Amino acid sequence: MSKFTLKQVLVTLFIILTPLLAIAQSGNMQDVIYLKDGTMLRGLIVEHGEDGTVKIQIIGYNTIVVPRDKIDRIDREPIPGTQYYKQTGYFNTTSIAFSPGELGNAFRFEMVNGYQIDPNFSIGIGLGYASYDDAPIDAIPAYIDLKYKILKSNSTPFAYLKAGYNFTINEEVDENSRREPVDKHIGGTIANIGVGLHFDVAQNLAFNFTFGYLADNLSYTQMQGFRKIETDLNYRRIIIGFGLGF
Repeated sequence: MSKFTLKQVLVTLFIILTPLLAIAQSGNMQDVIYLKDGTMLRGLIVEHGEDGTVKIQIIGYNTIVVPRDKIDRIDREPIPGTQYYKQTGYFNTTSIAFSPGELGNAFRFEMVNGYQIDPNFSIGIGLGYASYDDAPIDAIPAYIDLKYKILKSNSTPFAYLKAGYNFTINEEVDENSRREPVDKHIGGTIANIGVGLHFDVAQNLAFNFTFGYLADNLSYTQMQGFRKIETDLNYRRIIIGFGLGF
């Protein structure tokens, strides 16, 4: 299996987080031209003319050309409108995730119930189900979920940390399968760190994309003849997910 160092993971997360921050900020910002007569023009500046004029596209895709000598200043400000993001209170996030591996892939279904402490920070308890292509056991991960949203906005990048324990369950073996049945299985710790992009699209409705690094630890024993074969699974994988928030 591929091994990743902590430095590689942190560099990768930084590379991903930087454009996510730019995307989130650009999606909630607009250009504002303040004129000397007190008028404000809000929209998107599409051109700075060679003659000193500024061309701005306002609501309705109408374009206005403003002479430079009439402009007091130009700023970039948040778009006024409804704020859907949760200030405080209970939330639920239901997600699916995929972890590619050299010998097989892992798929996860997870649900987090938690509390938004303030617009940035939340804490929750997660429970899920994980299936592994390259192992004869499945897992039920239970963990603490910590999340920090970088912006107080309807769309924002965020960083997250999940830490807990995998409770293993025996996978049913088909009669025609060549795989030996599992004699014993033991769970282990789970840790997942990553970044994502969160979108609040309506009151109590959001979706998010995540990209992170997952450390899964499991073990199992199989009987082969009269011998017991013990296998330790120490997965170190990239994990990609999509979730809905309520």
